[in-house]
Amino acid sequence: MNSDRGAGIGKRDQPWQTVIPTIDVKSADELAERIVREGGNIVLPKTSIPGIGHLVTFKDTEGNILAALQADADNPFAGGPGDGS
Repeated sequence: MNSDRGAGIGKRDQPWQTVIPTIDVKSADELAERIVREGGNIVLPKTSIPGIGHLVTFKDTEGNILAALQADADNPFAGGPGDGS
């Protein structure tokens, strides 16, 4: 498979790394603060993905691993007005 962005596929080197549900958020920083405030944990702090956005991976209070993506404005796959965000 050939992709200029790597398709988000990389070598798994942590036991928690698997398919991770990812939600679209307006602010990765605000969500990370809320996660910690409400008892969750940050697994991987906000990470920049060039041309895509900023991703934060976290564990909720029930032990589920999830991620949140704050899409870059120029991300062609990001939602726009009326997308429900």
